[in-house]
Amino acid sequence: MSVLFTWLALGSLPLVARIAPVTLSDWQMQNAALVSDRASAISSPNYQPAQWYKASVPGTVLTTLVQNKMYPEPRYGEDLRAIQETLNKTSYWYRTRCTAPAESEGRRA
Repeated sequence: MSVLFTWLALGSLPLVARIAPVTLSDWQMQNAALVSDRASAISSPNYQPAQWYKASVPGTVLTTLVQNKMYPEPRYGEDLRAIQETLNKTSYWYRTRCTAPAESEGRRA
């Protein structure tokens, strides 16, 4: 069974597993203000995100934006000044796909 995981990051949201953990990779991220699609469409397995960033999970929004060359690495010189102060007040969508284990049949994630 193929499953798509999406959520709107509004801060730190814990992901609680009740069955054997599944390693998730190939995450994508986008500023929620730039995505006009509804949550039901974004969480659909057929959704084709346009211009989303390859995301680092675990990681932060800033980590993803630095890795995608949107901001300079903030550890050097005055580079921290180039980062918007509103970055931590913005909501972001994260999404990825995975194959759910057989024991998850009929359960919610």
